[in-house]
Amino acid sequence: MTEEPAETDAGACAHRTTRRGVLAGAGVVGATALLAACSADAEPGGQPGADTSRQGGGDRGDRPERAIVAVDQVPVGGGFIDTERNVVVTRPAEDDWRAFSATCTHASCLVSSVNADGINCTCHGTTFSATDGSVIRGPAPEPLPSRPIALEDGWIVSA
Repeated sequence: MTEEPAETDAGACAHRTTRRGVLAGAGVVGATALLAACSADAEPGGQPGADTSRQGGGDRGDRPERAIVAVDQVPVGGGFIDTERNVVVTRPAEDDWRAFSATCTHASCLVSSVNADGINCTCHGTTFSATDGSVIRGPAPEPLPSRPIALEDGWIVSA
């Protein structure tokens, strides 16, 4: 059987890959998501400044329709990446939450993590400020666009 290249458009940097590569990558992503979910249950809130970004939005029954993440799931110095809404929420200080597009302005990759250093895109090594979305380390040419958010009953919601 020959390997035919399959186009990918999953928000990552555009390139061609084989079906076998796509299936192998899907297995790695699934295993990583499972491990992240287990880790999130074991250590709620994470350590300040630790890489605490998780995908999705939480599993609470009282969740508002526009909810991105529960306030207590975003530690000071960390953040949360919601791939469904394409938004990254950061918490630079105790009572300070910010939100930005989760799409890197360099090659449209999704940002991959948030830590004390900033919002990171591992496609090409860009780091953005968790406070204002500006470029700390390129090659991204532009800051991450901000997204409007609000606090509602212990949740960060799209405004």
